[in-house]
Amino acid sequence: MYKIFSLGLVFTLSACAQSLQERVLPNDPANYRLAESAHDGAGPMDFTGIIGSSDVASNFLYLHAGMILPKGGIGHHFHHSIEEMYVLLSGEAEFTVNGHTSLIEAPVIVPNKLGSSHGLVNTTDEPLRWLNFAVSEVKGRGDAFDLGDNRVGADLDPVPVFVYGRLDKEPSRRSLFEQSDDEVKYFRVLGPEVFSTNWNHVDQIILPEGSATDPRQLEGIEEIYYVMEGSGAISVDGETASVEMDDAFLISMGETISVSNNGSGDLKILIIGVRQ
Repeated sequence: MYKIFSLGLVFTLSACAQSLQERVLPNDPANYRLAESAHDGAGPMDFTGIIGSSDVASNFLYLHAGMILPKGGIGHHFHHSIEEMYVLLSGEAEFTVNGHTSLIEAPVIVPNKLGSSHGLVNTTDEPLRWLNFAVSEVKGRGDAFDLGDNRVGADLDPVPVFVYGRLDKEPSRRSLFEQSDDEVKYFRVLGPEVFSTNWNHVDQIILPEGSATDPRQLEGIEEIYYVMEGSGAISVDGETASVEMDDAFLISMGETISVSNNGSGDLKILIIGVRQ
Protein backbone atom coordinates (compact mmCIF):
# COMPACT_ATOMS: atom_id res chain seq x y z
CA MET A 1 0.00 0.00 0.00
CA TYR A 2 1.09 3.60 -0.48
CA LYS A 3 -0.27 7.09 0.06
CA ILE A 4 -0.55 10.08 -2.25
CA PHE A 5 -0.62 13.55 -0.64
CA SER A 6 -2.09 16.17 -2.96
CA LEU A 7 -4.47 19.11 -2.84
CA GLY A 8 -5.06 18.60 0.86
CA LEU A 9 -6.27 15.00 0.50
CA VAL A 10 -4.66 11.65 1.24
CA PHE A 11 -5.33 8.62 -0.96
CA THR A 12 -4.34 5.10 0.01
CA LEU A 13 -4.02 2.87 -3.03
CA SER A 14 -3.13 -0.74 -3.67
CA ALA A 15 0.24 -1.53 -5.18
CA CYS A 16 0.34 -3.15 -8.60
CA ALA A 17 -1.14 -6.63 -8.40
CA GLN A 18 0.33 -9.79 -9.87
CA SER A 19 -1.97 -10.44 -12.84
CA LEU A 20 -2.12 -8.17 -15.86
CA GLN A 21 -5.90 -7.79 -15.52
CA GLU A 22 -5.45 -6.55 -11.95
CA ARG A 23 -2.97 -3.96 -13.25
CA VAL A 24 -5.79 -2.39 -15.32
CA LEU A 25 -7.19 0.36 -13.08
CA PRO A 26 -10.58 1.97 -13.76
CA ASN A 27 -11.31 5.65 -13.36
CA ASP A 28 -14.19 4.92 -10.98
CA PRO A 29 -16.25 7.87 -9.65
CA ALA A 30 -17.04 5.76 -6.58
CA ASN A 31 -13.44 6.42 -5.47
CA TYR A 32 -13.63 10.21 -5.80
CA ARG A 33 -13.11 12.51 -2.83
CA LEU A 34 -14.25 16.12 -2.54
CA ALA A 35 -11.74 18.98 -2.65
CA GLU A 36 -13.52 22.20 -1.71
CA SER A 37 -11.07 24.67 -3.25
CA ALA A 38 -7.99 23.16 -4.90
CA HIS A 39 -5.13 25.69 -4.83
CA ASP A 40 -7.64 28.40 -3.78
CA GLY A 41 -9.78 27.58 -6.81
CA ALA A 42 -13.24 28.87 -7.67
CA GLY A 43 -15.14 25.94 -6.18
CA PRO A 44 -15.29 22.20 -5.57
CA MET A 45 -13.98 19.24 -7.51
CA ASP A 46 -14.12 15.47 -7.03
CA PHE A 47 -10.99 13.48 -7.75
CA THR A 48 -8.81 10.50 -6.89
CA GLY A 49 -5.36 9.07 -7.55
CA ILE A 50 -5.07 6.13 -9.98
CA ILE A 51 -1.31 5.58 -10.43
CA GLY A 52 1.35 6.94 -8.09
CA SER A 53 5.11 7.21 -7.77
CA SER A 54 5.41 3.98 -5.78
CA ASP A 55 4.16 2.01 -8.79
CA VAL A 56 6.91 3.15 -11.13
CA ALA A 57 10.69 3.11 -11.51
CA SER A 58 10.82 6.51 -13.23
CA ASN A 59 10.03 9.95 -11.80
CA PHE A 60 6.38 9.74 -12.83
CA LEU A 61 4.55 11.21 -9.84
CA TYR A 62 0.81 10.64 -10.29
CA LEU A 63 -2.23 10.26 -12.46
CA HIS A 64 -5.22 12.00 -10.93
CA ALA A 65 -8.74 11.80 -12.36
CA GLY A 66 -12.05 13.37 -11.50
CA MET A 67 -14.68 15.98 -12.18
CA ILE A 68 -14.51 19.72 -11.71
CA LEU A 69 -18.00 20.67 -10.68
CA PRO A 70 -20.00 23.52 -12.25
CA LYS A 71 -18.39 26.90 -11.42
CA GLY A 72 -15.52 25.05 -9.74
CA GLY A 73 -11.87 25.18 -10.61
CA ILE A 74 -8.20 24.87 -9.77
CA GLY A 75 -6.65 28.11 -8.55
CA HIS A 76 -3.65 29.87 -10.08
CA HIS A 77 -0.46 28.21 -8.79
CA PHE A 78 2.91 26.87 -9.89
CA HIS A 79 5.38 24.13 -9.02
CA HIS A 80 9.13 24.32 -8.46
CA SER A 81 9.87 20.62 -8.94
CA ILE A 82 7.09 18.95 -10.95
CA GLU A 83 5.52 19.27 -14.37
CA GLU A 84 1.85 18.55 -14.93
CA MET A 85 -0.40 18.03 -17.90
CA TYR A 86 -4.13 18.63 -17.65
CA VAL A 87 -6.45 16.63 -19.90
CA LEU A 88 -10.04 17.60 -20.58
CA LEU A 89 -12.05 14.49 -21.45
CA SER A 90 -15.37 16.34 -21.79
CA GLY A 91 -16.70 19.86 -21.44
CA GLU A 92 -14.78 23.13 -21.62
CA ALA A 93 -12.82 25.35 -19.26
CA GLU A 94 -11.05 28.68 -19.06
CA PHE A 95 -7.37 27.70 -18.84
CA THR A 96 -4.69 30.02 -17.50
CA VAL A 97 -0.99 29.51 -18.19
CA ASN A 98 1.47 32.21 -17.07
CA GLY A 99 -1.32 34.75 -16.65
CA HIS A 100 -2.87 34.24 -20.11
CA THR A 101 -6.38 32.75 -20.17
CA SER A 102 -8.32 31.17 -23.04
CA LEU A 103 -11.41 29.00 -23.41
CA ILE A 104 -10.39 25.41 -24.27
CA GLU A 105 -12.80 22.64 -25.31
CA ALA A 106 -12.34 18.89 -24.81
CA PRO A 107 -10.74 16.63 -25.81
CA VAL A 108 -7.51 18.52 -25.28
CA ILE A 109 -4.23 18.41 -23.33
CA VAL A 110 -2.47 21.39 -21.74
CA PRO A 111 1.10 20.86 -20.44
CA ASN A 112 2.42 22.96 -17.58
CA LYS A 113 6.22 23.21 -17.54
CA LEU A 114 8.35 23.70 -14.45
CA GLY A 115 7.81 27.19 -13.06
CA SER A 116 4.82 27.97 -15.29
CA SER A 117 1.80 29.20 -13.37
CA HIS A 118 -1.50 27.55 -14.28
CA GLY A 119 -5.11 27.07 -13.26
CA LEU A 120 -8.58 26.60 -14.71
CA VAL A 121 -12.23 27.47 -14.15
CA ASN A 122 -15.30 25.49 -15.23
CA THR A 123 -17.66 28.35 -16.04
CA THR A 124 -20.41 26.04 -17.35
CA ASP A 125 -23.35 24.36 -15.61
CA GLU A 126 -22.03 20.85 -16.37
CA PRO A 127 -19.29 18.81 -14.66
CA LEU A 128 -15.94 18.79 -16.42
CA ARG A 129 -14.20 15.40 -16.75
CA TRP A 130 -10.51 15.87 -16.11
CA LEU A 131 -7.15 14.09 -15.77
CA ASN A 132 -3.84 15.33 -14.40
CA PHE A 133 -0.51 13.63 -15.14
CA ALA A 134 2.66 14.71 -13.31
CA VAL A 135 6.40 14.02 -13.47
CA SER A 136 8.84 15.23 -10.81
CA GLU A 137 12.50 16.21 -10.83
CA VAL A 138 13.11 14.06 -7.74
CA LYS A 139 11.26 10.76 -7.43
CA GLY A 140 8.23 10.98 -5.16
CA ARG A 141 8.71 14.66 -4.33
CA GLY A 142 6.16 17.35 -5.15
CA ASP A 143 5.43 20.96 -4.22
CA ALA A 144 3.02 23.77 -4.97
CA PHE A 145 2.92 27.53 -4.49
CA ASP A 146 -0.58 29.04 -4.52
CA LEU A 147 -1.09 32.56 -5.83
CA GLY A 148 -4.45 33.20 -4.16
CA ASP A 149 -6.20 33.83 -7.49
CA ASN A 150 -9.18 31.75 -8.63
CA ARG A 151 -9.09 33.35 -12.14
CA VAL A 152 -12.85 33.95 -12.16
CA GLY A 153 -13.65 36.74 -14.63
CA ALA A 154 -10.16 36.80 -16.16
CA ASP A 155 -9.80 38.49 -19.53
CA LEU A 156 -9.76 35.91 -22.34
CA ASP A 157 -7.32 35.74 -25.22
CA PRO A 158 -9.30 34.62 -28.31
CA VAL A 159 -6.30 32.54 -29.44
CA PRO A 160 -4.35 30.66 -26.73
CA VAL A 161 -0.74 31.82 -26.32
CA PHE A 162 0.30 28.62 -24.54
CA VAL A 163 1.04 25.08 -25.69
CA TYR A 164 -1.90 22.71 -26.02
CA GLY A 165 -2.76 19.68 -28.12
CA ARG A 166 -6.12 18.68 -29.54
CA LEU A 167 -7.04 15.00 -29.43
CA ASP A 168 -9.94 15.01 -31.87
CA LYS A 169 -8.16 15.84 -35.12
CA GLU A 170 -6.96 13.49 -37.82
CA PRO A 171 -3.23 13.03 -37.22
CA SER A 172 -1.00 14.95 -39.59
CA ARG A 173 1.72 12.30 -39.51
CA ARG A 174 1.87 8.56 -39.18
CA SER A 175 3.47 6.42 -36.53
CA LEU A 176 6.94 6.92 -35.18
CA PHE A 177 7.00 3.12 -35.13
CA GLU A 178 6.85 0.65 -37.99
CA GLN A 179 3.43 -1.00 -38.13
CA SER A 180 2.40 -3.99 -40.22
CA ASP A 181 -1.27 -2.99 -39.82
CA ASP A 182 -1.67 0.16 -41.91
CA GLU A 183 -5.04 0.94 -40.31
CA VAL A 184 -3.43 1.70 -36.94
CA LYS A 185 -2.64 5.39 -36.39
CA TYR A 186 0.09 5.96 -33.82
CA PHE A 187 1.32 9.54 -33.58
CA ARG A 188 3.12 11.95 -31.29
CA VAL A 189 1.11 14.83 -29.80
CA LEU A 190 3.98 16.36 -27.75
CA GLY A 191 7.66 15.48 -27.68
CA PRO A 192 10.43 15.88 -25.08
CA GLU A 193 11.23 19.43 -26.21
CA VAL A 194 8.02 20.63 -24.53
CA PHE A 195 9.12 19.47 -21.07
CA SER A 196 11.98 20.10 -18.63
CA THR A 197 11.75 16.86 -16.62
CA ASN A 198 12.24 13.28 -17.88
CA TRP A 199 8.82 13.47 -19.54
CA ASN A 200 9.56 11.99 -22.96
CA HIS A 201 6.35 12.02 -24.96
CA VAL A 202 2.59 12.28 -25.18
CA ASP A 203 1.32 9.92 -27.88
CA GLN A 204 -2.11 8.91 -29.11
CA ILE A 205 -3.00 5.62 -30.74
CA ILE A 206 -6.19 5.01 -32.72
CA LEU A 207 -7.13 1.45 -33.65
CA PRO A 208 -10.14 0.76 -35.90
CA GLU A 209 -12.24 -2.36 -35.29
CA GLY A 210 -10.28 -5.56 -35.81
CA SER A 211 -6.85 -3.88 -35.95
CA ALA A 212 -3.82 -4.43 -33.72
CA THR A 213 -0.40 -2.95 -33.04
CA ASP A 214 2.83 -4.85 -33.49
CA PRO A 215 4.51 -5.93 -30.23
CA ARG A 216 6.85 -3.19 -28.95
CA GLN A 217 9.38 -3.45 -26.13
CA LEU A 218 9.92 -0.41 -23.94
CA GLU A 219 13.59 0.48 -23.72
CA GLY A 220 14.65 3.17 -21.22
CA ILE A 221 11.10 4.44 -20.70
CA GLU A 222 7.89 3.61 -18.86
CA GLU A 223 4.48 4.34 -20.36
CA ILE A 224 1.16 5.14 -18.70
CA TYR A 225 -1.86 4.39 -20.88
CA TYR A 226 -5.36 5.86 -20.59
CA VAL A 227 -8.26 4.51 -22.68
CA MET A 228 -10.19 7.52 -23.96
CA GLU A 229 -12.69 5.65 -26.12
CA GLY A 230 -13.67 2.10 -27.04
CA SER A 231 -12.58 -1.29 -25.74
CA GLY A 232 -10.05 -3.95 -26.62
CA ALA A 233 -7.22 -6.06 -25.23
CA ILE A 234 -3.60 -5.60 -24.24
CA SER A 235 -0.91 -8.25 -24.31
CA VAL A 236 2.17 -7.80 -22.10
CA ASP A 237 4.92 -10.40 -22.17
CA GLY A 238 2.49 -13.09 -23.27
CA GLU A 239 -0.31 -12.28 -20.79
CA THR A 240 -3.58 -10.73 -22.01
CA ALA A 241 -6.12 -8.45 -20.32
CA SER A 242 -9.23 -6.60 -21.46
CA VAL A 243 -9.46 -2.82 -21.35
CA GLU A 244 -12.30 -0.37 -21.83
CA MET A 245 -13.02 3.34 -21.79
CA ASP A 246 -11.61 5.14 -18.72
CA ASP A 247 -9.17 2.36 -17.80
CA ALA A 248 -5.54 3.21 -17.02
CA PHE A 249 -2.50 0.94 -16.87
CA LEU A 250 1.28 1.10 -16.56
CA ILE A 251 3.79 -0.67 -18.81
CA SER A 252 7.22 -0.94 -17.20
CA MET A 253 10.65 -0.69 -18.77
CA GLY A 254 11.64 -3.90 -20.54
CA GLU A 255 8.08 -5.14 -21.00
CA THR A 256 6.69 -5.84 -24.47
CA ILE A 257 3.18 -4.61 -25.24
CA SER A 258 0.71 -4.95 -28.07
CA VAL A 259 -2.84 -3.59 -28.25
CA SER A 260 -5.81 -4.94 -30.23
CA ASN A 261 -9.31 -3.67 -30.89
CA ASN A 262 -11.78 -6.52 -30.51
CA GLY A 263 -14.68 -4.22 -29.72
CA SER A 264 -16.90 -1.99 -31.84
CA GLY A 265 -15.86 1.46 -33.04
CA ASP A 266 -12.42 2.99 -32.68
CA LEU A 267 -10.16 2.29 -29.72
CA LYS A 268 -8.37 5.52 -28.72
CA ILE A 269 -5.60 5.52 -26.12
CA LEU A 270 -3.48 8.35 -24.69
CA ILE A 271 0.10 7.33 -23.85
CA ILE A 272 2.48 9.16 -21.50
CA GLY A 273 6.16 8.17 -21.75
CA VAL A 274 8.75 8.94 -19.04
CA ARG A 275 12.48 8.27 -19.35
CA GLN A 276 14.33 6.43 -16.62
